[in-house]
This record gives sequence, structure tokens and C-alpha cells, in this order.
Amino acid sequence: MIRPAAFADLPALLAIRDATAVEALSDPRSVTEELLHRLIDASAMWVWQQAPGEPIAGFAAIDTETAAIAALLVAPGEQGRGLGRALLAQACGALRAAGHAAATIALEPGAAAERHYRAAGWTLTDTGATGTLIFTKPL
Repeated sequence: MIRPAAFADLPALLAIRDATAVEALSDPRSVTEELLHRLIDASAMWVWQQAPGEPIAGFAAIDTETAAIAALLVAPGEQGRGLGRALLAQACGALRAAGHAAATIALEPGAAAERHYRAAGWTLTDTGATGTLIFTKPL
């Protein structure tokens, strides 16, 4: 079940960030504790938790100023169950509700997640200053 993230979730969110690697749906290195605080405070982050008291299995966050998916991470062992797709749909819906016509996400070149985004209709539209690949999808 998807619910808004809370400050009490921070230890679990950081643990997921620290446990993810090449299979991540976004760059875990960009997910700082400061960023998590800011996104939770802005009500721009959601978590997947099967039931209250169960471990958090993943999270997604958006930046409503830039229409970007700021983070999308699923805990190792939880991938392949549709949690990432559900969290991404939640994030894209929130961007749409904020008035954006398209969403973007930045990935490192060669990221394993690239095939997931391409299969879901995201297209490569730019290369960032640091070489990141910018994918866009109409909402």
C-alpha cells in the first residue's frame, strides 16, 4: 500500500538507499538525508508498506518545481513485484496534479533501470552537464 512518507520513516528510507546499487531505479547517491527531509516536509514523497508495522519496501519522491522524479528506490529482494511501477505511477500522478504535462528522470549512462523506463514509454531527451541521461514522459 502506498502512503505519504513521514519523518519516522527516515531510518528505513536511508537503509533502502544504502542497500540499493546497480539495479536501482534512480541514482541512490543523489538521495541525501537532507533531500529526504526536504521532500517529506514538502509532502512530495511516498512509501510502499504492505501494512502498518511491516517494513517499508520502497519509496518515490518528486520535485514539483522541475517536474522531476527525485528518487525511486525499491529494497533489494522486493524488486520484480510491481512496487516500482506503482510508486512511479503515484509520483507521475502527483506531478500531473501539480500542473505538469511531462515528467523527467535523470539516470547514469548504462544504468540497469534504463530498460525499465524505455519499456514504460520514457524517451531520452537530453544529456545533463555531468553526462546523466535525461528521460521524459508525457503525463
